[in-house]
Amino acid sequence: MTEFRKVPTQSGEIIHVRIDGPEDATPVLLITGFIGVADFWNPLIELMKQDFRVISYDQRGTGQSGKYDDALSMQQLADDALTILKAVTVCPAVVLGHSMGACVGWILADKAIEHVRAIYALGGWDQADSWMQRVFEARLLAYKDSGVLAYIRATTLFMNPPAMVNCNEDAFSEAEQKMVPTIPPLSEIEDRTAAVLAFNAHAFQPAIDVPMRIACAADDWMTPIALSENLLKMNRHASFRKFDIGGHYLPKSQAIHLQQDFQSWLDDVLRG
Repeated sequence: MTEFRKVPTQSGEIIHVRIDGPEDATPVLLITGFIGVADFWNPLIELMKQDFRVISYDQRGTGQSGKYDDALSMQQLADDALTILKAVTVCPAVVLGHSMGACVGWILADKAIEHVRAIYALGGWDQADSWMQRVFEARLLAYKDSGVLAYIRATTLFMNPPAMVNCNEDAFSEAEQKMVPTIPPLSEIEDRTAAVLAFNAHAFQPAIDVPMRIACAADDWMTPIALSENLLKMNRHASFRKFDIGGHYLPKSQAIHLQQDFQSWLDDVLRG
């Protein structure tokens, strides 16, 4: 059974939250990346909801969640995630964060350890390098100069392995057209891009007693695997998983393999 809730943030925005799975199961908070919407996790939710209390949500300014007035920051997104955890679960939760969500998880492992059982950080980074800056700036320029569809198509190229696009051209073209009315206005894309490029993981120190798994696909062109390896150097107590294929959108392209690795890692964590 799926449950929906409206959770107010500290600054008054309303966050649309989705909850799947048994009430007495281990809670897992899924934190989306740049796209911000809970639907991103649908393939993984289907695989996890039998065994976990799966919590997902539309981030502020995306999907069915309310708009925001102040400039967006990664700390603000971490505050929202903590508010959701406090509102929907009494147990420390396992956090699975993708991209921006991985950075939010990194912050929570420092600032909210009483509410976090463990962190799985997928496709994160310590600081945006020159490549990553160019990727995000190129997408932004595509939106500014050529419109929403150009932005979406640029995103497709950076997010997915070439073989996946080649084998599913019709499906990608159809999905891109359907995405056009769902893309936030340029101002929000600019805000999220600024938050990405401003993040510095070195400003936070994850607690040693919060188990962490750092993971990335070898063919991730959006947040290259070297950036996840940098996070590993900063947290020697973390474990690491390299997926050979999957691109940046690994939660969609390799949902089964991601679920299997998450389950295996978490089993080890819970056995302690």
